[in-house]
Amino acid sequence: MRKLSILATAIIVSIPLGLMAQDEGFYPYSYARLSCVNGSVFVQRTADLGYEKGEVNLALVQGDKMGTEAGRAEVHFGRRNYLRLADNTKVEFAILPLAGDERIKLHITEGSAYLRVSYLAADKDIEVHTPDASFYVLEEGLYRFDVRLDRETEVFVREGSLEAAGEDGSVMVREKETLTASDGRLSGDPEYFYSREDGFDDWNGSREAQLSERSERQNLPSDLEEYEEELDQNGRWVYERPYGNVWVPNVSYADWRPYLYGRWVWYPVIGWNWVSSESWGWSVYHYGRWHWRFGLGWYWIPQNHWGPAWVHWWSDNIYIGWCPLSWYNRPVVIVGNHFYDRHFDPYFSAHNRALSVVRRDHLQSPDIARRQVGSGELDRIGRVALKGEQPRIRPAVDNARPQAIEARRALAVRPGSRNEVKSVPPANSVSSSRRREAGGSQGVRTRERDASGSDPSRNGVSRPVIKDPETGSRVIRSYPSQRISGTRDEGGASENRRAGVVAPVRRSGSEAKENPSRVAPSQKQVAASPKSGSKQDQQKAQKNESESKGAVRSSSVAGSGGSSSGRSSSSARSSSSSSKSGSVKRKG
Repeated sequence: MRKLSILATAIIVSIPLGLMAQDEGFYPYSYARLSCVNGSVFVQRTADLGYEKGEVNLALVQGDKMGTEAGRAEVHFGRRNYLRLADNTKVEFAILPLAGDERIKLHITEGSAYLRVSYLAADKDIEVHTPDASFYVLEEGLYRFDVRLDRETEVFVREGSLEAAGEDGSVMVREKETLTASDGRLSGDPEYFYSREDGFDDWNGSREAQLSERSERQNLPSDLEEYEEELDQNGRWVYERPYGNVWVPNVSYADWRPYLYGRWVWYPVIGWNWVSSESWGWSVYHYGRWHWRFGLGWYWIPQNHWGPAWVHWWSDNIYIGWCPLSWYNRPVVIVGNHFYDRHFDPYFSAHNRALSVVRRDHLQSPDIARRQVGSGELDRIGRVALKGEQPRIRPAVDNARPQAIEARRALAVRPGSRNEVKSVPPANSVSSSRRREAGGSQGVRTRERDASGSDPSRNGVSRPVIKDPETGSRVIRSYPSQRISGTRDEGGASENRRAGVVAPVRRSGSEAKENPSRVAPSQKQVAASPKSGSKQDQQKAQKNESESKGAVRSSSVAGSGGSSSGRSSSSARSSSSSSKSGSVKRKG
């Protein structure tokens, strides 16, 4: 009997462990979200997968290219990092993050773009390359890039700081500064720019204001907190035992169910990925699970694992279907008003209200909801066997579609545009005010990158700058920061005075020879310097007084007929006094 109970326990424990393999997901930040589209926006997909018209919730992967005509677009990289494109702008997503390597590398060949950086794992992890120069982000901030046809690139640092790298050296561009580069060369030092506004600035400002709103309550895991406001605006949170707070969408369709309003798009590695036509659909279809309850309807349970779609599939020679997974990683079954979240029978009724079924040749239809089969065809299907394996259907690429033709035109090289970008590596050091000659050795130290682009020590670097607590200005420091309590460096400055050290300013050659290590005196030193003469006078007065006292003592001893020991002690005091006076003279 005991053996049977142990065996039963082992079976119960093994079920969740087996399901966890389906719950691991993919690295979420490898897939950027097209989060806002206004006007004509097009995407050229990597791996010769054709062209797409830009739409909200389309996933962008490494190697994709995007272009706008009379339109604007916003791309969300996660962690509140955004790229916003103006009209007639082209960008390539050359590198997107992988697990253990958080780099983002963008190629902007034409137009204007804003880059909002709210999270930076390490300095220079986000880089922007244009036909004129390379730019490496040093801290969180807001950056604008204007790439002008057949002319130049101008960068504006509204917040933060970055390194601008040209073929003739690198320079740091700080907050409220601008710099121009042309064909690999930086045109002088950064300059202060006065506020200027255009339509793209206004649109960027409106997006910033909208995305800066914060929800009063936190119902999502910390990894998903940036979606809180979006879900608050499109649904409500209710408490559902035993899952805690769950989200109920505001929907008006009587037959609504998850993974119905949108379309399927095939990607390398992840396969068929769901692109929701609902603006709020990114988080609830790539994370979490769906349940249903009579009187409440469909509700979403948050989880923090990303996937292309949390569904199970069924297909035959004519039809294909899919069904959302429950909290227990089993296909959801709703028959009548009865909900089953752990249906372990290998077969399911085709009349399951959670199941969506279309013909195989409609899988890539832009509007799946209109393609679902009717009740008569479901009767003929009867029962289905749902599995976690995706259908082995290769995507059809049709570059003759009107949308593909429009996309090719938008992404084509225009007269005066430049398709190649400069790839100038980051410098080992950056001058804070003047351009550094290639191979210089001052300023901010940066990581050395290996051939693979990943660095095991990168997690130890957090910021390239610190704030001076008194002045509020940024102070450059090198990495890693090795703080040793109670010690002094060679110059005699203790560690706790580092806040007073400003960024190194490059001096001219004559200044360096004239005064190689000039240190400005402190206020106390300046105040004490006029008193140095009076100190010497006091020392001389003390010497004369001690000599006169010694003479008086020796004369009084001689007059009283004192012993020789008295005289010797007197002479010893006299010699001691004279030696003191000698030392005073040497000090003076």
